[in-house]
Amino acid sequence: MITKFLNRNVAIAAISFASINATSLVTQTKPVEASSFTSISQTTLFNRDGVNLGQSFNDTASNPILFSANVSNQNGSASARSYAGYGIIKAEYEAKALANQVDARAFAGAAFTLDDLVFSGTTTLRTITTSLNLTMDGNFYSDGAPSNPFPSNFVSIGLGFKWGSGYDGVTAQGRISRVNGEVYREGLLANYDPTIYNLITSPTFSFDPSQTQRVSLSLGLQGQAIERNNTPAFSVAKFFNTLSFAQSGDVFNLPEGWTVNSKDGQIVNNRFVGLQPRPVPIGGAFIGIAITGAFLSKKLAVNRNRIATNKAN
Repeated sequence: MITKFLNRNVAIAAISFASINATSLVTQTKPVEASSFTSISQTTLFNRDGVNLGQSFNDTASNPILFSANVSNQNGSASARSYAGYGIIKAEYEAKALANQVDARAFAGAAFTLDDLVFSGTTTLRTITTSLNLTMDGNFYSDGAPSNPFPSNFVSIGLGFKWGSGYDGVTAQGRISRVNGEVYREGLLANYDPTIYNLITSPTFSFDPSQTQRVSLSLGLQGQAIERNNTPAFSVAKFFNTLSFAQSGDVFNLPEGWTVNSKDGQIVNNRFVGLQPRPVPIGGAFIGIAITGAFLSKKLAVNRNRIATNKAN
């Protein structure tokens, strides 16, 4: 049932980037010189009869530019914005349904692909087995009168990772869903905690460091809020604190003596330099691909307080 309402995905764009210089014992294959990004923001309001009261939509696939969408009237509002940049993805939305059974919907998503990764090492290796470290920080919330059999108030958060291209690549996904007050988590986001700064690791993968390599990341947020029984409804996902390569420590878990650089990924000597580094706090989550159950009620209560604080500010 959830899948029916959470079936919009952010496509990972096939994007190329310029190569950079690096000293290496391994002969490098120069990538295609090109850059592009994908950002989508969409908001819609419907009345009780399903009539579209207003819609706003923006997207791009050429430059790392922020895109926003907003629509509102006296009964509700929806806003969304997204950004795909150099090693960084940002997205957030807010949907409010206040009166007259208005239906507020929002979607924000972004994706990028890098193919200017240059691996180098003090030893000659024909195959490297590694994994990728990411950081993610954000929170989410939904509330309103519950409905059955179809959920009327939900939040959906989707994270996508791919190494390589075509059908030969290694992929992994993560999802968080909050539907009628219940929270579900799986995949890369199985242990995601909105109250702390999260470190996420990809599955392991192997590659030939002498060949051009490609990595893709995507983030998609989607929500709906419908006013029912004179009860206002809200759906909020705030992930503008960014999804990025690891902001503390190594980006790739490489063998001893090896490093990686990427101009468009803002990776220098296997460290992400695109944002001010922040350490993972004690007790921070290290997220794999195991699937676990719902959030603890304590974490949801803390998350509710965080959003209330943000609104007050």
